[in-house]
Amino acid sequence: MVWRLPAPRRARVLLSQLVYRNPPISIDRALEVLQTLERQSVETVLIGGWGIDALVGRQLRPHRDVDILVDEGQLELTVGILEQIGFELWNADPEPGPIGELPIARAITLRDGALRVVELHAVDLGEVNPVGGTIGGMQVRCLSANHQLQAQHKIGRTWTPQRRLNQQRNLAAVQKLLQSD
Repeated sequence: MVWRLPAPRRARVLLSQLVYRNPPISIDRALEVLQTLERQSVETVLIGGWGIDALVGRQLRPHRDVDILVDEGQLELTVGILEQIGFELWNADPEPGPIGELPIARAITLRDGALRVVELHAVDLGEVNPVGGTIGGMQVRCLSANHQLQAQHKIGRTWTPQRRLNQQRNLAAVQKLLQSD
């Protein structure tokens, strides 16, 4: 409903964050999503909180969604696969802003019956240089620490106090990783 309001995109995003408070997505559900996509040969790259956790090798905090980069050509396939494990289309943004310097062609948000969220960001994966990470013992691909840092600085979605706190935690974790390299 919020996304159909005749208001600027920034206002709709802020309203959406205030109105829709999805519960945390457990590591088990996040792994189910990633393993299901992997079994169907969908290439994924984690970004955001779970992407940072993958770089660190452990879950640093609860996450309210899983942010996944998928190749633009596999977006519809990915949505179909996630629908098979209980997710439904919740929102689609045909003109999302970039994440850091990475242009996003389309963004689709899905929710399951328990209101847990997966955000799919369609990109040209050939333009992404992922690195390896680990979530719950599963090897995953994620943005590098430098790219995560760039994305956290430029993500443009830090209007609520909780998002600001999460971004600060993410930045601290990534900066710590960069210092140890």
